[in-house]
Amino acid sequence: MQHKHLIVKAKIENPPQRNDVGIMESWLIRFVKSNGMKIQRKPILSYVLDRGNRGLTGCCLIKTSHVSFHVWDEQDPALIQFDFYTCGELDVSNTIDCLHNQFKLISWEYMILDRALKVEDWTIATSTEDLSHISSTLQPKEEVKMTQNLSDLPVWARRRLINAEAEIKNLEQIENDHQKVNGRLRQLNQNLVNVNEVYINKIVELERKVKDEQGSIKEKKA
Repeated sequence: MQHKHLIVKAKIENPPQRNDVGIMESWLIRFVKSNGMKIQRKPILSYVLDRGNRGLTGCCLIKTSHVSFHVWDEQDPALIQFDFYTCGELDVSNTIDCLHNQFKLISWEYMILDRALKVEDWTIATSTEDLSHISSTLQPKEEVKMTQNLSDLPVWARRRLINAEAEIKNLEQIENDHQKVNGRLRQLNQNLVNVNEVYINKIVELERKVKDEQGSIKEKKA
């Protein structure tokens, strides 16, 4: 069982409005199903009217954890914070595609936390992308690559690239962990060498003392 937690922060062109509760409820259900998850309890959504925090907020309990978001629509461009925690398989590219199709991402950044690890080792991948150069008139099937300098790539290539970037980050973290372990092993090995040298020196010293004592005893007998 996995424990992956995806956090996305994005500027968006198409924030949901106060009367879009039904639309966003349906979108959350589609999002959960598109990720191969099962809904534990149907989505709960509400529009927050507080000044400075105005926007639609929602969550959905899934059998492998939860999906939640909040939109700040007073800002220009609007902002969404999106949270997806699952014990199942995490597909970053599908999540980004779903967010882009619904909200029209301008720019985004994400972080993946592997919560199966110790807290200090949670972060395994981060990424920042800028979509401001992409036309908002594109249809979902005509979407271009959501990465600088790669805007001409088709959707399938974008998905592979995003998954590859996440995997590279994961491998880099694993390599870094291996380097830490190897460094610790080298330190322990050196400590062992130092201990052996100390004991060897003590043994040599004891042997010298024994020989001296034996020589002294022979002289006394003579």
